[in-house]
Amino acid sequence: MKFLKYASIGVLNTGIHWGIFGALAALGLGQSKSNVIAFLCAVTFSFLANAKVTFQARASAIRYGLYVSFMGFMAFAFGGAADHMSVNPLITLVAFSGFSLVAGYLYSNLIFSRTE
Repeated sequence: MKFLKYASIGVLNTGIHWGIFGALAALGLGQSKSNVIAFLCAVTFSFLANAKVTFQARASAIRYGLYVSFMGFMAFAFGGAADHMSVNPLITLVAFSGFSLVAGYLYSNLIFSRTE
């Protein structure tokens, strides 16, 4: 049940991410920068919604910092690898979205299960 809630919020988060990524990439910003900026915009919604709805936990600055740092690095790494390999931006989005769904859920379980 938790994963279904997480995935539902992820659909909204993905729309936010993809929309911002597409706009920035169309403006000529590289994929690594476009991906990390789009992620940072969408992650705030995702983090707060999942804290409240999925994990019924307090959304603290420490948890937010841990989550954003981990997932932001992953977003940048995916985009950087895509730039290096000249990957189509759509493939980058799909690959990162799948990865972030699983990795984000596992990492969220870790940080929300710990007390501060």
